[in-house]
Parts: sequence; C-alpha cells; structure tokens
Amino acid sequence: MAVSITAYTAASILGPLIVFGGGGYYIGTYFGGGKVFLFVGIGIAFIATNTLQFFKIRALLRKMDRESGKNAGNQ
Repeated sequence: MAVSITAYTAASILGPLIVFGGGGYYIGTYFGGGKVFLFVGIGIAFIATNTLQFFKIRALLRKMDRESGKNAGNQ
C-alpha cells in the first residue's frame, strides 16, 4: 500500500507539472511571452496537484474508517 501511495503521489505531482508547465513553456515560446506562461502553467499545476492529493487523501481516510469499523465489530 505504501508503494502505491508513493507512486500515486509522484504521478500526481509530475503529471500536472509536465502537462501544464510544459504547455506554458511551449505557449510562451510560441507567442514570445517569455516566462510568464511558464509560471502560469506551474501555478495551475500546483492547484491541480493539490486537488488530486486532497481527493486521494479523502478517499484513503474513508477507506481507513471503513476498515477500522470492520475491525471494531470483530473484537
């Protein structure tokens, strides 16, 4: 379980960073906007990463609550 959480965390950080940061870099290069689009892309990636992490942690907490409820009933 720890390996899957680590893999998900790495993917949810690197994925948006590559997509939005790379897209911002490309748009900045294409339109000649300098680094502004790159930083906007990184900002969007930051928001997307935090959103992905929030929903994953919320799902894990719900799963842990269900598991602890099952274990409490068995004792």
